[in-house]
Amino acid sequence: MADTSFHCDACGEHHDGSHGGGDDWPALSFHRPDPYLELTPEEQERAHADDDLVVIDWGDQVDRFIRVTLSLPVIGHQRTLEYGPWVSLSEQSFTDYVDHWDDPDHHAHYFGWLSTAIPGYEFPQPLAMRVTTRGDLRPFLEPDPEVDHPLVRDFYDGISYEEAELRIRSLLLED
Repeated sequence: MADTSFHCDACGEHHDGSHGGGDDWPALSFHRPDPYLELTPEEQERAHADDDLVVIDWGDQVDRFIRVTLSLPVIGHQRTLEYGPWVSLSEQSFTDYVDHWDDPDHHAHYFGWLSTAIPGYEFPQPLAMRVTTRGDLRPFLEPDPEVDHPLVRDFYDGISYEEAELRIRSLLLED
């Protein structure tokens, strides 16, 4: 198995996840939602973007995104492969989320659309997600189990340890 050691930009530390011997895997996060990445530099000037929230003002509509977590269980192991994708929310849900930003006891459910193309999956149609807030932690995603999509199947059935490490290595090589 190839080396999955990595330097974590969030904590500044080196983590040893090499050859399946370490316990540390990086969260596979995405800097911005896909719609933001598709903007021209001029269009980006109409947007507000930070590590947790993105708002794009198109003039006739406003798109709102939050960063969330998505966990895929690893078959036969007590661990998960963690992603840090983005979802779009309605104005009402986004406002509620922002209004309760600092409330460690806030728990709510929102409807959102996955706004990050997770590598290894095709997204011919947007994927609906249930977004669940967890106080001061990033919200987590739960796809509708009735939707027939490989990501949904992997969310409920899990992925192999080898597949998880392959995904980590492929994203680490992009850096």
